[in-house]
Amino acid sequence: MSQTAPTGSSSGRARVSGYAVVFDSLSEDLGGYRERVMPGAFQDTLKRRPDVRFLTNHQGLPLARVSNGTLALAEDTHGLRFIAELADTQEGRDLLTLIRAGDVSQMSFAFRLDGGDEWSNTAAGLVSTINRVSDLYEISAVGIPAYGETEVSAA
Repeated sequence: MSQTAPTGSSSGRARVSGYAVVFDSLSEDLGGYRERVMPGAFQDTLKRRPDVRFLTNHQGLPLARVSNGTLALAEDTHGLRFIAELADTQEGRDLLTLIRAGDVSQMSFAFRLDGGDEWSNTAAGLVSTINRVSDLYEISAVGIPAYGETEVSAA
């Protein structure tokens, strides 16, 4: 990772890590089409160092974020890797318990495209191949992911 770990204070914060995106894997059916994110899709966005938040199921208050140094993101050959130091709140402790138990083990992400995608008909049906993500807003630990190969675990 370009940032090997969050830079914020780790006092009272549990660490989780994993992949919010796994490259070249197909999503579940998203309403008549599937997505595939390709290597390099986040390079330009991450250079701008967006203030990405770490949420649960795309909702609620942030449990970590880039701007305060408690969330680090980097693209490697496998996908979009993250390390997060969760806020020591009831929601953060509950999420950590669910991750440790294996009840929550996957991730999702919220993003915007401004071009950077290609559509094709494949054996898997209609597929949007994402080559460039314009904006990355948040990553989320989720109970039901669009991409089954994502992962989160307690560090």
